[in-house]
Amino acid sequence: MALRLGDQPGSSFVARKLAATRRLFVASPMYLARRGTPNSLADLGQHHIIGGPSDADDQCWTARRDGLTHVQPVHPRVRTRSAVTAVACASAGLGIAIASRWMCADELASGALIEILADYRLDPATAFVVFPAGRRPSQRARAFSDYLEQVLARSD
Repeated sequence: MALRLGDQPGSSFVARKLAATRRLFVASPMYLARRGTPNSLADLGQHHIIGGPSDADDQCWTARRDGLTHVQPVHPRVRTRSAVTAVACASAGLGIAIASRWMCADELASGALIEILADYRLDPATAFVVFPAGRRPSQRARAFSDYLEQVLARSD
């Protein structure tokens, strides 16, 4: 079994959705003091962007506000395929990142990161447990996936 964050895996796997959490625009207070706080998605064009794993191939960030979809081209100053690294870069004041609440909960609680553009909604981050197709998961694997579902539901 494996844990997958993101899109549902292909048909060669059996996937069970465990939970979903909000994704947020985040930046450090140090960065915002230095560069200012954006008030709209369009303002991101004037900011340093940290490209993370969810947008590694995209050149735009898309979010919804007041029932409308807004698309902003971005040119990341830093690119990473690791959500942990994107959160660390944002915490260090290198720019604005998108992170799931799961990935940045400690930094938000400590004040190392602040949610910005809170009136915009991003697609949620979804966690799946994945099993090879054609095999019935063991009782231990099913119990562990039940446990993960409970933990993830409490952490949002």
